[in-house]
Amino acid sequence: MKRGNFASPETATLVIGIGNDFRKDDAAGLIAAKRLRAVAGKNVAIQEQSGEATALMEAWQGRAKVILIDAAKCTGAPGTLHRFDAVKRPLPGGLLRYSSHQLSVVDAIELARALNRLPGELIVYGIEGKHFDAGKGLSAEVERSIPELVERVRREISGD
Repeated sequence: MKRGNFASPETATLVIGIGNDFRKDDAAGLIAAKRLRAVAGKNVAIQEQSGEATALMEAWQGRAKVILIDAAKCTGAPGTLHRFDAVKRPLPGGLLRYSSHQLSVVDAIELARALNRLPGELIVYGIEGKHFDAGKGLSAEVERSIPELVERVRREISGD
């Protein structure tokens, strides 16, 4: 799955919302990406993806700045937001582990790092999920945090 606009790499920050619409809170990245379209501006390309490693690496090839948004499962309360600069240091291994693919988003980033294929800037936003079982709809905690997540990413894009 790859949906979105595809503005020029030279002029656009690429935002990729990652997730699965049918695994409850795992859809948080996709929902945030959809909401960003209304507020992000012209120089932003926004895509929705499932998180498949090679598709992510292909999407960010040649990009100066990429922002990934995905559901996370760490030690925080549901709805907690995390921000990581993935170029400066590796992400915590268990952070973005709710992928239905062989390689997680963290694996994709580390593979790209090993192959020297990271974008110039790679920021990862994780939102702590509560429910990742089959079904639709976000938990109340994650739903309440989506507007703040969208605003943080919007500010990241605009440099506010």
